[in-house]
Amino acid sequence: MHSNGLDQQVEQFALWRNNLTRHLKQLRLWLRRNKMFSPEADIRIHEVLEALNDDYLTVAFTGEFSRGKTELINALFFSDFGQRVLPSDAGRTTMCPTELFYDRDSGETYLRLLPIHTREMQSSLDSLKQQREAWHEIPLVTDSAGEMTRAFAVITETIKVSEAEAVRLGFSAKHLTEKDDEGQVTIPKWRHALISIPHPLLKKGLKILDTPGLNALGSEPELTLNLLPQSQAVIFILAADAGVTASDMQIWDEYVRPIQQRPHVGLFAILNKIDVLWDELSDRHHFDNSLNAVKKLTARQLNLSEDNIIPVSARKGLVAKIHSDAALLADSRLGELEKILSETLLEKKRDLYWEHLMRDAITLIEDGKENLSEQRTQLEQQHHQLQTISSQNAANLEDLIITVDAERQDLNHQIHTLRPSRRLLDRQARVLIDALGPRQLERLIILTKQKLINAKTSRGLFKAMKQFNEDVLAMFDEFCREAELANKMAEAVYAKYEKTHGVEFMSPRLLEAKKSRRELLDLLRQGQKIRQKFSSILTEQSTLVRRFFSTQVTQVAVYLSQVRKVITEWNRRLMFPLEQQIYSRRRLLDEHFQQLQDIKQLKATTGGRMKALETLMMEIDDELASANKTLSALNTSPANYSSNNVVKISTSR
Repeated sequence: MHSNGLDQQVEQFALWRNNLTRHLKQLRLWLRRNKMFSPEADIRIHEVLEALNDDYLTVAFTGEFSRGKTELINALFFSDFGQRVLPSDAGRTTMCPTELFYDRDSGETYLRLLPIHTREMQSSLDSLKQQREAWHEIPLVTDSAGEMTRAFAVITETIKVSEAEAVRLGFSAKHLTEKDDEGQVTIPKWRHALISIPHPLLKKGLKILDTPGLNALGSEPELTLNLLPQSQAVIFILAADAGVTASDMQIWDEYVRPIQQRPHVGLFAILNKIDVLWDELSDRHHFDNSLNAVKKLTARQLNLSEDNIIPVSARKGLVAKIHSDAALLADSRLGELEKILSETLLEKKRDLYWEHLMRDAITLIEDGKENLSEQRTQLEQQHHQLQTISSQNAANLEDLIITVDAERQDLNHQIHTLRPSRRLLDRQARVLIDALGPRQLERLIILTKQKLINAKTSRGLFKAMKQFNEDVLAMFDEFCREAELANKMAEAVYAKYEKTHGVEFMSPRLLEAKKSRRELLDLLRQGQKIRQKFSSILTEQSTLVRRFFSTQVTQVAVYLSQVRKVITEWNRRLMFPLEQQIYSRRRLLDEHFQQLQDIKQLKATTGGRMKALETLMMEIDDELASANKTLSALNTSPANYSSNNVVKISTSR
């Protein structure tokens, strides 16, 4: 197998992910051992483990037809087969969006094709992926490159339809082929392709998205709204000899540039086919100057950093890998792309994991550390009290017993007052969930769909969709106001117990409602940009417009569902750190009270109890050190990870 930076980085990512899985499983034991385990904590760890297992590293290739997208995919990932696997010959190219991955759930190998006429349905692509009967399936023989090549050739198939039918299916008339003698035009036979094969990189979690040209991007809203933004790297491919053409610029402005605003996506422009610029009659210096001029111009046109403009020759790179020609591989500059791509994939994915997954697990550990530190402080205070008793010949023992018992009784009273606080926060959580409830959204959807049905013009369609967005934002603004009130309630509950006990409890985890609103606004704005593109669409293409609306509605519904889940989780976890600390304080006070009684009744000595406290403090120190090691492992970047830096959490106490 040809080893390159991408192979190594994906391998590192797989090792890193496996290491995280081990640490999260050991975290369960750590929580149990320190009496901090709960069903809520178990659910949180389980959800992170599930996400780690199901997730992919995704790289998307996009651009106009005949720019060499599929050839570049062949060169980067499939050179080990010794030939082109995906169709990329002249006149035979990918005609529909294609996802390449390994189906880890089923372990099956397949090519599934979605017929183009499913565009007449209002079902989203995501929902169709769950309907296996909607797809045409072709079995794959993965141990034969020739058999796979023949099977994948199906992706290039086309059909003949009337121009009116093509327009009804969502294709722009100006991008259709010329009519034949019978007045028909050529369109792709398939709408989408799913390829599951046990390629080593795909088995380790890599997913590849290959998109055809403008007609596919313009007529498949989910490509722009879902698949491209969910990638960790988006590769926009240009032809080095042609530069940025008008159709390239249209794709960039309408579909790719908006992705720049997303924090977890790396965006690159590839100047492919640099071999066309090679000139045996000119020296290397002349070639480098010409290429740098094209690179600078492209950076200005796309408003992209020159560091993100990468010249390559996919064709020469593929040939070089197949024939093990190191000199030609260097000239193709494919290695530079592999290095940048691998670093970007890991960096963006790691950031995404931190924001949506690891932060949750790390919060569990940090809460646990704070709890242990508070326990250690209590043990130190008890140790000091016993020293005082010992030095004063137990003269103050009875007073200390009375003081500790009073603290116990007061704490038990405070524990009872937790229940009304919990009920108050539960009620506010229900208000928050109701503010974003499915009923409110369904009412807006029904109202908007009726407006779409009654709309006679494209302007009427877009007006209804714009109103839907405004109504959704108004609904979310009400949620934000209630979330602010909920946060104030939570802070007041924590502040009350801090004042009562004279200690600093953990701060409550607050709802980030404003951040959620920004995310929703980004989602709606992305749809608005596509609506503006559709503003010139004829009424005959209202099916496409309605399908776009259906896609956006699904996105909004999914997002609101995620926010409701966040609210539920927030409410379920909100009181847990406070309750955990209070119950730990009561347990230590109970133990201390009992030990003082034993000393009074001569069943124990102050010296023995002091040694026991010293042992407990040492054990807590060990557990804190173990927690720090786990935090270090969870914060380790996959780019810095190797099989040699597995850190084991302590398993004994």
